[in-house]
Amino acid sequence: MNLVEAVIAGKIEGGPGGEVTPGSVVAATAAMTPEQAAQTVENLGIPGAVYDGVDLTEKYAAKIATYTDEWAWIKARIQDGNFSGIHVGDYIPVEANSNTFKARIMGINTYKGYGDTEHVVGNHIDWMFEELWPTAHCMNSVQWNNGLIPVESVSADGTETTFTLTKEMHEIASIKSGNTTLTGWTYDSATYTITFTEAPAAGTLTVTGTGSEHPWLASEGYLWLNSLAGHVANSTDNPPATAVKHVDYTESGVYYYLPSNLKNAIVEKRFYLGKRFSASGKLSSDNAAAFTNIGKLWIPTEIEACGINAWSGTGYAIAGSYGRYPIFADRGRVLKSANTPLNWFLLNPQALGNTMWCNVSNAGSAGYQYTSVEYYYFPICFRT
Repeated sequence: MNLVEAVIAGKIEGGPGGEVTPGSVVAATAAMTPEQAAQTVENLGIPGAVYDGVDLTEKYAAKIATYTDEWAWIKARIQDGNFSGIHVGDYIPVEANSNTFKARIMGINTYKGYGDTEHVVGNHIDWMFEELWPTAHCMNSVQWNNGLIPVESVSADGTETTFTLTKEMHEIASIKSGNTTLTGWTYDSATYTITFTEAPAAGTLTVTGTGSEHPWLASEGYLWLNSLAGHVANSTDNPPATAVKHVDYTESGVYYYLPSNLKNAIVEKRFYLGKRFSASGKLSSDNAAAFTNIGKLWIPTEIEACGINAWSGTGYAIAGSYGRYPIFADRGRVLKSANTPLNWFLLNPQALGNTMWCNVSNAGSAGYQYTSVEYYYFPICFRT
């Protein structure tokens, strides 16, 4: 009796003593079709019984040939809600920046029906490169795990029309004189210079930059991963004294190097994301949360990767996570680059502090580290 027959019969044959082990499951499923193997492992629910996954571009080569490319094909399957023959662990090869990655399915419709009135998540597949991006990067270049909305005060004498900021703001949200919002100005982010069409009245002008109360969206790691430009914290001074610097990853970062056919298929992930921000000082825990888009590329939360909230906190910090992605339940959390296990960042800032960020160690354990370390890596996750 083979394993499929045993499952149907309600009996299971395994090791020498009749026990079912991960090894016996792998051996028994080796001769099955991918569909049989995946379903058998799912039915048994045995830890360590890993379905190896198949290359979808080979399995569905004939079907894909009728589309412009493999990502257009999978996009059509998702839109039709047709996931037959597609399983967690299956993959599509991706060439990026002279590297070959396996984009593995980490979950199918994991967040379907989730969201707010602006955007309810429909059919989707979430993917993760099996290999970490080979270049390490800090989360922030200073020890900072709060949101960031920069503010600078400048003095007007009633005759000047140009003002140069000391803070390297990427964009300006508003300029106020007292309680009055001023108009009739332009901003040059290359020189950090504000130019008014008419000189504002004498007094103190309050310049507020764009930014985010969400630590992830205010981080340099987010900008780097998504190949964006913006401003990030450049000192650990309490707001509003926090210095900022301008960074530009639009022609570098990670997203920049992805193939265009993959970029065409990616949609942003909608998520109920924790906020950690006060205009008067740094915080050590999240103080609010809201639905927002967290990027075309993103990284898992501590709960999504580990199934627990060991260091990310409670309440607002974890309210958005549905649970652990199936791929981590099947394959564990040890991620590699060039076959070397490495430390990698999670989406959450560490709770009970304002300098650390959550991570997974090279041994697979949940932990935390300073945001400024430059030897931690990023998993590459995206949604189609």
